[in-house]
Amino acid sequence: MSKPRLLLAFSGGLDTSFCVVHLGRDYEVTTVTFDCGGVDEEERRSIEARALECGAVAHHFVDLKPELCDVILTPLIRSDYLKGENYPLCVGSERGLQAAHLARMANEGGFDAVGHGCTAAGNDQVRFDVTLLALLNEGIAIEAPIRDLMPSREECSDILNGMGIKVEKKTTTYSINTSLWGTTIGGGPTHDPSQDIPADLRYKVVRPDEAPADHRDVTIGFTGGIPVSVDGHAMPLYDLIETLNEVGAAHGVGRDVHTGDTVLGIKGRIVFEAPAAFLIHMAHRELNKLVLSKHQLVMRSYLGPLYGQLLHEGLWLDAVMGDVAAYLEHEGRVCEGEVTLRLYRGTCELLRMDSPHSKMKGKARYGETGAGWTGADTQGFARILSLGVRK
Repeated sequence: MSKPRLLLAFSGGLDTSFCVVHLGRDYEVTTVTFDCGGVDEEERRSIEARALECGAVAHHFVDLKPELCDVILTPLIRSDYLKGENYPLCVGSERGLQAAHLARMANEGGFDAVGHGCTAAGNDQVRFDVTLLALLNEGIAIEAPIRDLMPSREECSDILNGMGIKVEKKTTTYSINTSLWGTTIGGGPTHDPSQDIPADLRYKVVRPDEAPADHRDVTIGFTGGIPVSVDGHAMPLYDLIETLNEVGAAHGVGRDVHTGDTVLGIKGRIVFEAPAAFLIHMAHRELNKLVLSKHQLVMRSYLGPLYGQLLHEGLWLDAVMGDVAAYLEHEGRVCEGEVTLRLYRGTCELLRMDSPHSKMKGKARYGETGAGWTGADTQGFARILSLGVRK
């Protein structure tokens, strides 16, 4: 009697490698890798070879980069959301999209179950399961061995090594997740906030003291609230993000440590690298200050975090997400212009910006002398404003 068929979301890392081996006892496992950036052709071949080595009967590769840019990153950029005021949702933002495609493939392919390698303590288990429960056909089971069995990384490594499947020591200690929007590194000292983060715990961002001695100015052009050019060269969003990732990483910009609340309500700490996200956020935020009214800025200060928080929690299918994205798109029609930043050994400084919609142009401008009003006008304004606070 043939085994039931399972479709496993597979990254090629320790956890999903263990999943193939463990689930292969009860299922005929087919693996699928959803490329959201950060994977070159050599790594694709390595991931497929790993899946087959662990016992998968077939492996698929799905390019989600265009959809990631259109569906996830475009509204996320417009939201200006940083969790904990520094973390740009490097990796977790695309989990719902990946889960949606996992469900579609399972529904269309007649699979009996789907699987993922999320842990019991992390956010991704919620992001995957919420979307899968919403979109899977009735009767398709969800298997998550790492979450349900909670094996340690050392135990997973021992099992794989015992089968002749080589596991690098660093992989056992650290979990590294990478995508177009950034990279996260967790494990070892990141789990103890009283410990220093090793200076060499890095992916691609160089140490500031090893960055070039000369600064690098970079100009980001925006249209409709979305970056469309770098240094005057127009490019698609995916290519633009890749370009800024390379520029920022080379100058030591975009690496930080995030400590914050998980979806489950516990605390977590990770190292992350997101040079492009850092540069785009800074430029976009400052350009918005130039072109939006103070009341628009108040509105986005509420709606942006709402959008980002719901995305973080895996609720990207909630109807309100489309409503908020529509507002941010409409508001972004005036977010047009160029912002120039200076990168120097881990620092980033705003140099200048210009927009045809700048609210510092025209009659009403700030300076030592006003324009469009008289001293008597402001005297009267202050007198009326003081009525409510006078003794």
